[in-house]
Amino acid sequence: MRLFRAPPISHAPALQQPRRGGVLRMANRMSAETVGDRRHRLAAIVCLLGSLWLTGCSTGLLGMPGAALFSERLADKSSAEKSEDAKKAGKSLRRKKEEDNDFGSRVETPLLSEYIGMQGDGLVTLKGVGLVTGLNGQGGDPAPSGLRTQLQNEMARRGVKDANRILSSPDTAMVVVIAYLPTMCRKGQKFDVRVVLPPDARAKSLKGGWLLETRLFEEHEINNQVSLRPQEYAVAGGAILTGLGVEEVRGERQAELMAGTIPGGAISKIDRDLRIMLLSEKRGIRNAQRVAEAVSSRFHKYNKYNEKISCAEAQTDALVTLQAHDRYRNNIPRYQAVIRSIALKESDVSRRMRMESLARDVMDPERCQSAALQLEAIGEDAAPFLRDALKSDNFEVRFAAAQSLAYLGDPTGVSVLKEAATNQPAFRVYALVALSVI
Repeated sequence: MRLFRAPPISHAPALQQPRRGGVLRMANRMSAETVGDRRHRLAAIVCLLGSLWLTGCSTGLLGMPGAALFSERLADKSSAEKSEDAKKAGKSLRRKKEEDNDFGSRVETPLLSEYIGMQGDGLVTLKGVGLVTGLNGQGGDPAPSGLRTQLQNEMARRGVKDANRILSSPDTAMVVVIAYLPTMCRKGQKFDVRVVLPPDARAKSLKGGWLLETRLFEEHEINNQVSLRPQEYAVAGGAILTGLGVEEVRGERQAELMAGTIPGGAISKIDRDLRIMLLSEKRGIRNAQRVAEAVSSRFHKYNKYNEKISCAEAQTDALVTLQAHDRYRNNIPRYQAVIRSIALKESDVSRRMRMESLARDVMDPERCQSAALQLEAIGEDAAPFLRDALKSDNFEVRFAAAQSLAYLGDPTGVSVLKEAATNQPAFRVYALVALSVI
C-alpha cells in the first residue's frame, strides 16, 4: 500500500513569495501616484497665482495715461456717426413698436409680383431696303448683291418699269433702312428711322435725299443666317437729315454724309402689347382671369364711343395681354412696376388696413419707394396718404410721393418735382417724365 506524500515544505515559501512582492509593488505605486498628484496641485496653484498677477499688471497698464489714449483712439467715433447710430437705433425701435402695435391687425396681401412675369418690353429691330432720290449727282449704281435683288423685287411688286435704269441714275441710291419698334407701340404711331448706305455703295452722299416708301420687317436668325420675317411691321419714308460734314478729317466728313436720320419717318402698322406670363406653378385659366381682372380694375381706357376698355385680357391659362395706359406711355418700366404692385384680391377692409400700414412705410426713406408704388397701384383712394408724405423732412420721401401723385393725375407735388429737376441730377430724368403726364 502506497502512502500519500505531502509536497516538500521548501516549495511552500516559493509559492507565497511572489504574492508578498506584488503587495509591496502596489503600495509603492500608490505612494508614487500620491506624490504626482501633489505635484500637479502645486503646479495648478502656481499657474493661478501667476494669472492673477498678470491680470493686476494689465489693469494697472490700462490705468496709465498712454494706455488711456490708446483705448480712446480705438473707441473714437465722431459725433456725427454717434448721432447717426442713435437715429438708426431709434428708428428700429419705433419700427418694432409699430410692428408690435400691428400684431393681429396687419394684413399680408398677395401682390401680382408673386404670380407673374413680364415679356415684350424690349426693342424690336426692323429692317428694309429702300431707294433714295434727289441726290443731285451724288448717287450711284449699286453693285450686284442680295440687297439689289431685294430692291428690284420690291420695285417689280409696285409695278415700277425699267428698274435698272432708275438704279443706275446718279441722282438715286440704294440704302438700308433700320428702325426700332418701341415697346407698347400702337398702330399709326410714328418713330425714328436710320438710313445708311451699304458698305460697297458707289453713292457719295445722302444730303438732300428723299426716301421713297419702304416696308420694314423684323430681323431674325435661322441657322446662323439673318433673314426677315414676312410680316410687315411698319413703313418708312421722308426727307433725310444728315450731318453737316464739317469735320476736319475728310474720311469723317464723308462718313457723316453717308448716313442720316428721318425723325418720325416710320409709321407702325401693328399694335404691340406687353405680355404678362403667369409663373409655372401659378398657371391656370382661373388665375389668368383673376390677374386680368385685377389689372383692369386699376387701368382702363375709353374708345371713340366713350366705352370703357380693359387694358388687360386673358388669352390662355398662362398669357395675359396688356395694353399701355396713356399716362405711362413714356415710362414703361414704371408701368410694369405698378402692375406688379397691384393686389391680386383683397376686401375693402383689408385694403384700408394695408393703406394705413403703407402710410407709415412711405414716411421711411428706406421703404418709401416700394410703399409709394403700392399706394399708386391702389389708385386715387391712396392719394391723401401720398399728400401727407409731401410734408416729410426727407427729400427722397417727398419725391417718391410727388412722383406717384403725378401718375395719379394729382398736381400737388409739382413743386417737389420742379426742385428735383432743378437741383437734384439723380432725380432729374424721372422728375421731367413725371411732369410730362400732369
